[in-house]
Amino acid sequence: MRKIITISREFGSGGRELGKRMADLLGFAYIDREIISEIAEQYELSESYVADTLAKKKVAMPLHYGRTLSLGSDAWKTEVNIIAAEQQLLKKAAEVQNCVIIGRNSEFVLKDMNRGSTR
Repeated sequence: MRKIITISREFGSGGRELGKRMADLLGFAYIDREIISEIAEQYELSESYVADTLAKKKVAMPLHYGRTLSLGSDAWKTEVNIIAAEQQLLKKAAEVQNCVIIGRNSEFVLKDMNRGSTR
């Protein structure tokens, strides 16, 4: 079974540095902002847009009433795809390698991966 360490942190807490040192010491993969780069490349978006979307993790889904009910632009679909891609990438990384994951709500996204293990 793979070993997954998730580190939640706040700005300025040193969690990123701690996680990097821990990953290096243990020989684990280090996962942080690489996910943003991968999603930006996959969807051909700017890294700053992807980072902002993942930081707020809220999807603005505008409703417009007229002759028909419309969900407005497709921008919200892109935001949903970005959030889903982040979760898929976290799960994929945790399935194939020992890793240290910084932030990204990974403790919640990966909580079911501990099933079947003995403590």
